Amino acid sequence: MTIENGEQKVGNGADRLIRAVIAEQDKRYEQRFEAQERATATALASTKEATVAALAAAKEAVIKAEAAAEKRFEGLNEKLNEITISWDTRHQEIVNRVVEAYSRKEAEVHQTNDNAAHAEVNSRLADLDKRISVSSGEKGEHKDIQASFRANVSMFVGLAALVISLLLWLSRLLPQVQTVLPIGK
Repeated sequence: MTIENGEQKVGNGADRLIRAVIAEQDKRYEQRFEAQERATATALASTKEATVAALAAAKEAVIKAEAAAEKRFEGLNEKLNEITISWDTRHQEIVNRVVEAYSRKEAEVHQTNDNAAHAEVNSRLADLDKRISVSSGEKGEHKDIQASFRANVSMFVGLAALVISLLLWLSRLLPQVQTVLPIGK
């Protein structure tokens, strides 16, 4: 074995054989390396294509999901608007019923108060009517008494006038009777 320029040289026959084996192994390694590079490049390319396809599919799925969510939110907003309108309508109906009931109750209270006031006024009027009736009756009785008194006075005056006229007539008649019939002689 000889060493030249840092390389060891083996004899001619064996050297060639080793070199041929090494060259053949280098070729195999190179083919393997190239095959691995192609496989890696193919795998990377297919991975890249799969990644791009997956990203596109994911992007499309996100767009569809956003559209579906948007539709759901629109439907939900419509439903909430309907509920709000329904609530507002029912709330307004309840408020209207409460106001109407309050108005009716207030009218009933006013009617009750008016009836009580009317009843009080009517009872006072009835008391006044009784007093007037009593007063009228007293005045009527007073008038009746006065009328009776006047009638009695008139009767006595009439009787007195009659008695006086009788006496006067008698006094006129007496002198004539005395001349006709002397009295006491």
